[in-house]
Amino acid sequence: MSERVALEKLNEDAFLGGFVPNFSGIETINGEEYIQMQDLLRDFDNPSLMDIKIGLRTFHEEEIVHARHKTKWRKDLYEKMCAVDPNAPTDEENELTAISKYRYMSFRESLTSTVNLGFRIEGIKVSDNTEGVSKDFKTMRDKDKIIECILEFCRFDRNILAVYISRLRILTTRLEQSPFVEKNQLIGSSLLFLHSSGVYPVKANLWMIDFGKTIPLPPRVKINHKSQWRPGNYEDGYLFGIENLLEIFQSAQALLPGESSVFKKDFVTKDGHKPNVF
Repeated sequence: MSERVALEKLNEDAFLGGFVPNFSGIETINGEEYIQMQDLLRDFDNPSLMDIKIGLRTFHEEEIVHARHKTKWRKDLYEKMCAVDPNAPTDEENELTAISKYRYMSFRESLTSTVNLGFRIEGIKVSDNTEGVSKDFKTMRDKDKIIECILEFCRFDRNILAVYISRLRILTTRLEQSPFVEKNQLIGSSLLFLHSSGVYPVKANLWMIDFGKTIPLPPRVKINHKSQWRPGNYEDGYLFGIENLLEIFQSAQALLPGESSVFKKDFVTKDGHKPNVF
């Protein structure tokens, strides 16, 4: 399924239509086709944004089958692995100075919260920090670190967190009702979080984006989008990730003292930890 087809079907979905960018067609420029969709940034002044990849895997089942049955040893992937963790390769891999694509994909996913939480932060850009948040998201697995990132992204503002929590709750319900979700694997899809800081009433929202790897389930295959993935069961962990993400946002909100909606520059968590702020 192409990004275009996925957007068309999602726009027609009665449950998820309000959570995806409006699709307005295809425009051809110099022989190249471009998707025309809603500009999500248009209604935000100097917005902060966060991209979170949802699901337990970012690759298709077919990629695993191909990688396992047609093993090709790759030195470039071995070098990438060693650059992240020199101790990760096995003795055999060190002798070959090469690894398979399947091995690298599994290694890459294991480093992040994708495997244990069903989502990972891809990137954060805050409105008053042109260089963005300096975080090594590629190896972030710890819940406390993720909560710290969420607090920093929301500028410790309870009102912004409240909007996101409300939207995540609604999205969770809608996903469970959606015929599109029932019939498809949502692979490599993200949630885009957007808000304008210091604006009251709060202007914040989130959208489902990136559907280039979304594909239909095989005939007669049903998944619940919550179970752990193993090769052959086609689970994508999308709902598993959304539910864990909602819990993380709720935990972040619970750490804020009182009902104040202003940024707490000298905020200290209950365990005495003082998060890094921008």
